[in-house]
Amino acid sequence: MSTIFTTVASGLTTGMQFDLARSDRAHVVHVPSLGAPSSVRLQFAPNSGGIFCDVFKDDGSGALAYVASGSGDFFGRVQRPASPWGRVVLGAAQADTTSLFLVPETG
Repeated sequence: MSTIFTTVASGLTTGMQFDLARSDRAHVVHVPSLGAPSSVRLQFAPNSGGIFCDVFKDDGSGALAYVASGSGDFFGRVQRPASPWGRVVLGAAQADTTSLFLVPETG
């Protein structure tokens, strides 16, 4: 099992790129307590260094797929990562750097 750690720097809404070892598995995302309530979602790129794209729900609604929303401390689930290359996007900038981690599900 390979835990991925990533951060969103203070005052920003997009995090550093991360590389998933297993993009064929669902991942659980831990979001710590946030200073300001925020939505949390992931974006994925079609290749390393590519342009990041939003992920939409697969129910035909055209709505963005969110990991979670609120002030944290919570876990969210990403059913099907679009590719191994991703980043975290917050709906509201935080006063402090925010650290998150992703863990692939097993089994």
